[in-house]
Amino acid sequence: MEALQLTTRGRLHPYVCQSIEVRPNPPKVGVPTVLALALANSGPEPLTVSRVSFKVSQFGMGAHWEELPPLGPFQVPADSMHCEVVQQEWTPTTGGHRCVQAMIQVESLPRPIYAQRNLSVIQSSAERSGWQVPFTLGNPEEKRLPLTLRVEQQGAQVGTALVVNGHVVRVGEPIWLDPHEEVEAYLLLRALTAAPIASEHAVEAFLDGRFLDGIRVALQRPALRRFLPEEGQPGAVLVEQEALALVR
Repeated sequence: MEALQLTTRGRLHPYVCQSIEVRPNPPKVGVPTVLALALANSGPEPLTVSRVSFKVSQFGMGAHWEELPPLGPFQVPADSMHCEVVQQEWTPTTGGHRCVQAMIQVESLPRPIYAQRNLSVIQSSAERSGWQVPFTLGNPEEKRLPLTLRVEQQGAQVGTALVVNGHVVRVGEPIWLDPHEEVEAYLLLRALTAAPIASEHAVEAFLDGRFLDGIRVALQRPALRRFLPEEGQPGAVLVEQEALALVR
């Protein structure tokens, strides 16, 4: 195992590693955003990190990356209890969540270490029963290729649908993209219960049958309440929300 380790890791998928901190999250237009990474050295000797490179893209898969100026070199002492924090400031020109990746190059290691974060969190009010999560879908290759999507989720509290370039697409349906073409896409979520919701949804993209990347969306909502009779009068009751059928 590599002596240099990221202090925390995502549990479900490699593309949602939580070792990168983003402040504020989501970023805001024109507001300086801090991208931070904590490193620990569990080996017997100090390690020299020759280069740490951050890059940022729109929330999505296959989108163009904006590369930030590299950091380093610096040393990480041989102390597993010590966290060496590496951070960089970045000011976004557009709003919304982002995919952030860091490449850590260590002099004594043959391969770089990668960390990536792309978690989108929805903290919803009790009145909401539907949500639309935008993301970017792109073809980073030099030729026209088919791209397919797969959706994974925890539990059956929420129904899902996918919209790409203005059209509803089914899981596994080929989406043909030209070289370096990027299109707008949406993950549509609809509550199927009035009970509290705590769900996680992963969308994975495959380019010409090869895994490309993935995103994860976490949804949290308290119990749905509707007041009968008129608001302000006694008699508040919990009413089941009628489930809407969505393309699966």
